Amino acid sequence: MNQDNSVGSPIPLACQDWANTKAAYRFLANPKVDEGDILGGHFAATRQRYDLTANSGASRPVFRNDGAPLFRLIAAQGSDQSSPTIPG
Repeated sequence: MNQDNSVGSPIPLACQDWANTKAAYRFLANPKVDEGDILGGHFAATRQRYDLTANSGASRPVFRNDGAPLFRLIAAQGSDQSSPTIPG
């Protein structure tokens, strides 16, 4: 499967062929598959990267993927804002 350019795409489009699509649906239908287990590694790695950045003293943005219109918010506040207010 090639997920690189297919993030957010429907499963058949992301999987590219029927064999991969069928495998993905079987995987997701398995009662032993838990969303927390699948995403746990991602969350742990994200937390580790955040902690490393926060502890380094560097000023880096943290992006949230929760539907907040972050880029429109920054543009509305103007580019002279060094630390825009992020909702939530």
